[in-house]
Amino acid sequence: MPQPAQHTLLEPEVALSVAADGVPREGRYATVYDDGSTGETQHMLYKDVGGLLHSVPIADWPTEQQALAAREAERQKHQAMNVNLRTAANAHRGKAAAVLTFPEIRDIMALWMDEKGLLDADGKIKTG
Repeated sequence: MPQPAQHTLLEPEVALSVAADGVPREGRYATVYDDGSTGETQHMLYKDVGGLLHSVPIADWPTEQQALAAREAERQKHQAMNVNLRTAANAHRGKAAAVLTFPEIRDIMALWMDEKGLLDADGKIKTG
């Protein structure tokens, strides 16, 4: 069975609308397959958690919606953890570094690690 090799959005204004307001929309694509045949396919265009525009075939949209919701929940969880880390670290603002206690250093180090992308949404050190 031929596999899609290239997609060209037939209605670029759909992508502009999704980029502007974040509301997912269907879009028609001219599709070229690896065997040289062509056709038209329907995709759902949407903004990902990071604000990037993506599209998936309409049949894959329900699965992608679930994955998108899971990524958004993870992002919100991570954001809440970051707020807690920032609050704890800010409590030590103005203190001389030489007199910080171990728990105070831990608060500051955890915030730094999160800002460097080293912590997951649970505050655990990422591996790999």
